[in-house]
Amino acid sequence: MHDCNTSAILLHRIEEKRQLDQAIVVGEQEMQVCKRELVQAFEQWYAAKYEKFSNTNVTSRSPLAASMQMAQTRDSKEQYDMLEAQRFQGDDEAYTFYQARKNAKLRTYGLLSCEDNLNCNDNVVE
Repeated sequence: MHDCNTSAILLHRIEEKRQLDQAIVVGEQEMQVCKRELVQAFEQWYAAKYEKFSNTNVTSRSPLAASMQMAQTRDSKEQYDMLEAQRFQGDDEAYTFYQARKNAKLRTYGLLSCEDNLNCNDNVVE
């Protein structure tokens, strides 16, 4: 009798999990719809507010939409590297130093080989 109860409880839990998984999928889909609507609303607002300053077609993408689209096509490492490059924007020496130091640390931990980096000897920073 005990096995019958356990099986019924297990089947009930499996059904609950299936329903929760479905709810999560529905929630994620609704979130994507909300994001698209937000971007569309922003693009409409942006076009209405700044069309008089623009020499191009009003349907051109707003900065927010363009950056969101670019972010979606990059993986997390590329996004981080892009943010770091923006942080050093205009200061080439600081960015070069930062990259060299980062590459040296990666080589120290065996995460970067000289084949991965064309300027292996140029980027050694102590």
